[in-house]
Amino acid sequence: MLLCTTSAWADRQANAEHVVTTVLFDVEADEFVSYGVRRNGFVDLTFARNTPDEIYTQIIDTIRAHPDVCGVLAGKSGPSCRRF
Repeated sequence: MLLCTTSAWADRQANAEHVVTTVLFDVEADEFVSYGVRRNGFVDLTFARNTPDEIYTQIIDTIRAHPDVCGVLAGKSGPSCRRF
């Protein structure tokens, strides 16, 4: 059985958070996406309910493809964004 130390978990979380913040910054998504990152590198994303499907899919696919992210759960349940 493999056990991670506290610092290994912290590193995973920090690395995954860096991935998320970089991707969201690149697409200027701070207006319509909120997120949380678990200690194991799993990411929860909440998008504005009116986020276009193309943008929604692009962001999820980009984050999911990164090796520092162990998984992604996403949904469009946030408040509507005036940007769309």
